[in-house]
Amino acid sequence: MKPTKTVYLDIFEGQILPWQIRARDSKARFKVLVAGRKARKTTFIVNKLVGDAAGDTRGLKYVYIAPFRKQAKKIVWDDHLGRILKLFNSVGLRYKQNASELTVRFDSGSTFVVDGQDNAEGLRGESDWAAVGADEYASWRPYVWQEIIRPNLQVHKAYCLIGGTPKGYGNDFYRMAKLGDHNGIIDDKPAIHDPEFETFYATSYDNMYTDREEIESAKRQSTLEFFNQEYLALFTRFTGLIYPEFEVSRHVHPVEYPESGNIERIFGLDFGVRGYTAALPAFVRTDGHVYIPENSEYKESGRTAKDNADAIKIILTRFSALNQWQGYADPSGWSKTQQGLRLGIPMVWSIADEYLEENIPIARANNEVNAGINYVKQLFKADRIHIDPTNERLIDEIMQYQWLDQPEKQIGVKNEPEKPRKFNDHLVDALRYMAYSKPTAPQEEKSNQLPPFPAKFELKIEEPSDDADQITPLDFPSIMG
Repeated sequence: MKPTKTVYLDIFEGQILPWQIRARDSKARFKVLVAGRKARKTTFIVNKLVGDAAGDTRGLKYVYIAPFRKQAKKIVWDDHLGRILKLFNSVGLRYKQNASELTVRFDSGSTFVVDGQDNAEGLRGESDWAAVGADEYASWRPYVWQEIIRPNLQVHKAYCLIGGTPKGYGNDFYRMAKLGDHNGIIDDKPAIHDPEFETFYATSYDNMYTDREEIESAKRQSTLEFFNQEYLALFTRFTGLIYPEFEVSRHVHPVEYPESGNIERIFGLDFGVRGYTAALPAFVRTDGHVYIPENSEYKESGRTAKDNADAIKIILTRFSALNQWQGYADPSGWSKTQQGLRLGIPMVWSIADEYLEENIPIARANNEVNAGINYVKQLFKADRIHIDPTNERLIDEIMQYQWLDQPEKQIGVKNEPEKPRKFNDHLVDALRYMAYSKPTAPQEEKSNQLPPFPAKFELKIEEPSDDADQITPLDFPSIMG
């Protein structure tokens, strides 16, 4: 039995976009929405689910799922849904909200539900679904769709809206997009098409109500690969990524600050004399895992050192007393400069001195750039960095942090090490300062399997060479520096 009535409302004064109309009117059961930033992908998913739920008398569920429940509450429940329900009030549609369960039950009998992929086990075995919106699907774990979501659609042959922005090739979102790519709009790579799927493609430019200058500004300030992926919604693989080991599905998940336990509290600080100042706190457990809790990133420009220091102290003391923290800051901030006159006497001090005067507990960070980057790469590879999804600017910086293109004459020259591209790198610098500078460093996990016991060793004795009497001194690094 089909819903008796569909109530599709657009919350932007009836400004529905051409690509949204095509997706709305499609007869496909599984619609894949490949969209750039601000193309109104989430708006379409929420409006369609809420509108259909309001007119469905079968008493079924219309479920919106983001990668994280906390993220879904912030974006959908607190923002999109409030504006939709305001319009429902104006036309007399009745409903009951449950803020703790994130549900809206309409008088028609059906319910709109907001949830997160991180609560996947709580969704297992549902049999009363009419539809599901799987948003930001590129950040999902594939097993959630295969083992939980897809089986829940069987009883009522529920439809599904699968939305996201590309995150390179080889993930499940790309596979889903290719299933519905009947006209070759994604790329010319061969794919097994599924007649139940249809893919719709929208760039940031396809939202005619977005300020074009904002998009062009982002284009000028972004790398080509990042812009192609995030704004043009192209499935591409970044070249020269510094942290290719980073994956949202592995390293981003809710992180709660522990109430007790043996932890070390550290933070990184990147001074911004003319640009951004960035700070990033974390706590480190005894097993060496680094946790960056919710809403902890700080990144602002155009503020005085005192203003920055006050804001950073608010963030730090939200988790623990200030004297329990140890910060590691850009060592260039200790360079002495003349700041002006005081009582007619020339005053010379550093930007670091200003933060120390404000009781920010910082020390010089180890600024061996490439060694620090390699160490952070090791942490990502070993799955020892955990980032709460609320730290969106940090995640964005990690995903677009790239090596600077070397001039052709320098390629392959051993004495010319690679250098990071100095763009949008303030929080990743803060991450490197704190992770690489702390006195004790965790070791990369090689394997979870122990060697057999008792261990067997083979003693190898090499035959002496012709010049065995010539002793070569061993080259040990001096402990005297």
